[in-house]
Amino acid sequence: GREEAPTVILTNPPVETDLMAVANWNYFPSASSFFVVGYEDLYPTKGDYDFNDLTVAYRIQYGLNADGDVVAIQGLAYLITRGSAYSHDWRLRVGLPGGTNGSLSCTTFPNYRSPSESQSCSAADSGLVNGALDLVVFEDTRNLFPDPAGSLFVNTQRLYSAPWNLKYFSGPRSEFRLDLATPIAISSIDAAPYDPYLHVLDTDRVVRLLEVDPEYQDSNGFPFGMLLTSSWKPPLEFTDTAVAYPLFNDFVASEGGNSSNWYESYLLDFIVDIPDAGQWAW
Repeated sequence: GREEAPTVILTNPPVETDLMAVANWNYFPSASSFFVVGYEDLYPTKGDYDFNDLTVAYRIQYGLNADGDVVAIQGLAYLITRGSAYSHDWRLRVGLPGGTNGSLSCTTFPNYRSPSESQSCSAADSGLVNGALDLVVFEDTRNLFPDPAGSLFVNTQRLYSAPWNLKYFSGPRSEFRLDLATPIAISSIDAAPYDPYLHVLDTDRVVRLLEVDPEYQDSNGFPFGMLLTSSWKPPLEFTDTAVAYPLFNDFVASEGGNSSNWYESYLLDFIVDIPDAGQWAW
């Protein structure tokens, strides 16, 4: 007969790797910065063009497993200004491979004075839709972000009368997380800054960034949604962006060929001095 192979017992068996565990995080734009976006909500009409109807800051991070694949997507966002009589849902769409599934949660913290207060971001249609994350991050902004001083607008007017003589009120914060059912490659996810868009509830229109969809500009090339800078100072209420930023018209007329740093040259009398993330990222 044939001898049986001896049984081998491993005294130090290899450790099994949990490929659904997060080994490290990859941030967009970075672990210490945010994308900042602004909108004009009268699309397709230019309106007062003060570009402060809604200003939002957001950051996305991917949880990577030991193989470098994505097993979780997490986001953090803040409302910075609301200079509109309209209300909005601010949504974020992140393209994912078809058939992507997972467990999704989103929580809004409406009041920086009471940081333990929280609510679900939305009871409406948002989540995983046709291979994409399409999430209502801030719902019904006029009700969510009222001005504590009683004004129609928030953080788009320079001064208030006493006792509200403050220049800035910290806005709501939202956090979301998608834990994926199976790992996906980073290259299969749409590139940053993704598709942060505005749904104007009063008109039922959508406003997207020019950088995402060039349709969202008027016949003269003026956009209705823009990716801004983290140091953005919004124009005062009812002040055209070109008045507050004298190089803006040249930037638009040249289709971005000239005055690419137009946002660095502003007139102090026509902007709101919004603080940096050290204050609004609570």
